[in-house]
Amino acid sequence: RLDKVEKSLVWRALDELMPHFPSKEERSSRPSRSAVEISWTYEGSSYDWSRSDRPRAVAGKPLAQFPHVRRLVSEVMHRLDHRLALDEKQLNISCLLYSPGQCIPWHADRK
Repeated sequence: RLDKVEKSLVWRALDELMPHFPSKEERSSRPSRSAVEISWTYEGSSYDWSRSDRPRAVAGKPLAQFPHVRRLVSEVMHRLDHRLALDEKQLNISCLLYSPGQCIPWHADRK
């Protein structure tokens, strides 16, 4: 079902996101993970959460700045379960870009 998502929408969403990441030159000189947080996110990393009672939610970039990302997320959610509405008040979209050689370390999002 997800393979039916319009490819041009995926490319438009990617084009919309890329200006918010460091340039290719910056990423090649300093390999790392870059993130664009849309709507809500958590302050600190999940590794810091064990030191405090609860993670703190903070505002990310407004979803209104990313109409193609919004449409893509909405369409994918609809394909996964057509009964689910896009709840923008509680939405957390994390867009991660890894430099060559970087990867997602083994972790648990919540314990």
